[in-house]
Amino acid sequence: MKTYRNVTLILAAITLGLFLDALAEKFQRNRIDASIAKANRETASLRQQIEQVKRQVAASSTGASPKPIAASRGSQEIHPGSSAQTAFETPEAQILRSRRIRADINLRYRAVFAKLGWSPDQIERWDEAIVGYSENKDDVVAAAGNHGLPTANPGIKQMVASEQHQLRDQLIAQVGADEYAKFVQLDRAQAARDFVSHVAGRVFASGAPLTAAQGEALTQIIADASPEYQQGKRVILATVDWNAAALRAQPLLSVGQFAQAQGEQEELETRSNLQRLVSSLPPSP
Repeated sequence: MKTYRNVTLILAAITLGLFLDALAEKFQRNRIDASIAKANRETASLRQQIEQVKRQVAASSTGASPKPIAASRGSQEIHPGSSAQTAFETPEAQILRSRRIRADINLRYRAVFAKLGWSPDQIERWDEAIVGYSENKDDVVAAAGNHGLPTANPGIKQMVASEQHQLRDQLIAQVGADEYAKFVQLDRAQAARDFVSHVAGRVFASGAPLTAAQGEALTQIIADASPEYQQGKRVILATVDWNAAALRAQPLLSVGQFAQAQGEQEELETRSNLQRLVSSLPPSP
């Protein structure tokens, strides 16, 4: 019990530290604000979507052929007291959710958007498609929970997969097949890019911040050391060959920068080990 509590407290402290770092970073960077009027329009059509999802979940659980989810949302009644109503009934809640999703997209993929050279209009249309997908997926999960169905239910998985296919088609329609393919290629290294962003934050105040060229090179070094990336998949930091990456990164970075990169990698490993430890502990009586 004592060990479990200590490990839990350590993990909570680390998680809080990461949250505060991410929050500070968000405030330091420019963020693209969501359009309030557009968010209100999305809110006005949310209720119909939830009802449609509920009917589709019910049909899939009984073996009936579900009707496709409509692309647009209208305004139909939600059962009073349902968790869907509680979560989504206020315009303010919907606006905040839309703003959060857009802010997260633009914070995480700002470097990718810059590398692609997309215009603000292209980024706005991309964001809009992602926000719509995220809301649809949340609606599916919420409706499934209301019906006591796990997300592993075949009907639920089918609906989520359908939303993913629709998102891909919509993104291609918005930016074109070539630009979409370029994004997917860059996105495969996003985990490595996120890691480098944390390193950049650590060395920012040291007097020797990472240059853009160093950041790009270090991202590629980490991606090259990822077995999944070499197989055409996305980088998974847990399986990166950090020894190989360190050998290539050391000549690229100053002594202080390299030490900060090593510190970030060690923290990453510590968090992973703690999470595995906590997940393996028996539940508290």
